[in-house]
Amino acid sequence: MQQRYTDERTNETHRWNTLLNLSYKLNEFNKVSLMGMTITSGTNSARFQEGFNPRDGDEIQQQRSHRYQSRTLNTFQMRGEHYMPDNELTIDWIASRSEGPHEHPRLARLVQQLHRQHRSLGGRSRLL
Repeated sequence: MQQRYTDERTNETHRWNTLLNLSYKLNEFNKVSLMGMTITSGTNSARFQEGFNPRDGDEIQQQRSHRYQSRTLNTFQMRGEHYMPDNELTIDWIASRSEGPHEHPRLARLVQQLHRQHRSLGGRSRLL
């Protein structure tokens, strides 16, 4: 005898981004800027299986699972532009930081075994 299962799956993905950029000109020779950016993506998956395995007896098995996983990238940057007119010197600098926290997948699984019953309906057998 063979195992017989139906298998239904769905996947949903979302992505969103934010960007903030601020600049301030202190005077005609000095300027500072701040930038922050976040990129997030997440995947939501669901699965439903139903069927039977003859080795487990005459019972229908149902299995439902749900999984969510997300990834995020955060980037921060600070920069400055400075000009010193006395010696005609220009100083440009940048400081940045990036981090990518990863959320471990959350997985929930439910397995049920249902008893199979046969009923006769007008000469036909029906599985409940």
